[in-house]
Amino acid sequence: MAPYCDFLGGKASLMRKRSAGLAFPLTSPEIRFRYSSPRQVPIRAGFGTRLIERSLAQELDGHARIAFAPSGVVYTVDAPLA
Repeated sequence: MAPYCDFLGGKASLMRKRSAGLAFPLTSPEIRFRYSSPRQVPIRAGFGTRLIERSLAQELDGHARIAFAPSGVVYTVDAPLA
């Protein structure tokens, strides 16, 4: 079970996966925030979303994704361990 905390009426959880058997092992932390009530999904990625995805991906030499859904937000990073 992933650790979680109550946050603004919703729940935040953090999970981490490790991919072995690849040329470069990856770590993939995933942060999920579940809203207390459904929300409207953004039509397009805004400045903040693009800034976070691009800057973190560049800094960690990996990939970062923010996925919005009516039930919550999932933020995932795939980055090399080394």
